[in-house]
Amino acid sequence: MDGCFSQDYVEAREKFAAAARAAGAEVTGFALDKRGPDGGELSTDIAWLGPPDAHRVLVTISGTHGVEGFFGSATQIEWLRRAKTAQLPEGIAALHIHAINPYGFAWLRRTNEDNVDINRNWMNFDATLPANPMYEELSEDLCPSDWSAETQTRTGARLQAWIQSHNFAMFQKACRRGARVHRRLSHRAWALWLCGAYYRAAAGRPGLCAYPFLDWRQRKIPVWRRLRLSRNPWR
Repeated sequence: MDGCFSQDYVEAREKFAAAARAAGAEVTGFALDKRGPDGGELSTDIAWLGPPDAHRVLVTISGTHGVEGFFGSATQIEWLRRAKTAQLPEGIAALHIHAINPYGFAWLRRTNEDNVDINRNWMNFDATLPANPMYEELSEDLCPSDWSAETQTRTGARLQAWIQSHNFAMFQKACRRGARVHRRLSHRAWALWLCGAYYRAAAGRPGLCAYPFLDWRQRKIPVWRRLRLSRNPWR
């Protein structure tokens, strides 16, 4: 059997699908309206393994930060390959969300197709948005309308001057907080639900009440959280 790690998104998706089918999982794909570097389809693929009426579900996620998806994908693939020998307890299912940010995974970038860091830039645009005046000062130099050598020299000099007049920590803070209004700017705030894929996969499963989940990224330990669901907004 070949290794669980992959060279690119296409290989990772193929291995995930094959492992899920072999494990007897219910597989669903949510295609993106963008294409990969090879012109191929991009999709978030979901594998459900276990009883359809499970009240407890372990959720794993890969590709939140796009390019970091290789590690999470490998973990999910290996888990599925061992599924026959590592049976889930009675009444418990597993939901594996592969490449929740397929665009970033395929194109080797952190953000998604809308230039959004889907982990950090979660904004509810129905509420009052916090201001970030420092980002507004930097916006045109961070994301100029063209990337010519002359423009990079000019904007680079202005950014260096801004850092010198403030400090680098302030510069990092301004960039991390992102923008709220300009679509093209880096780290643009996100108006969508990160949990959308979970809820779609849970449609038709009204008894589901808790999601402990693992968000696999390239760090020493996975990000662990527990979501207790009181309603399903996708139904």
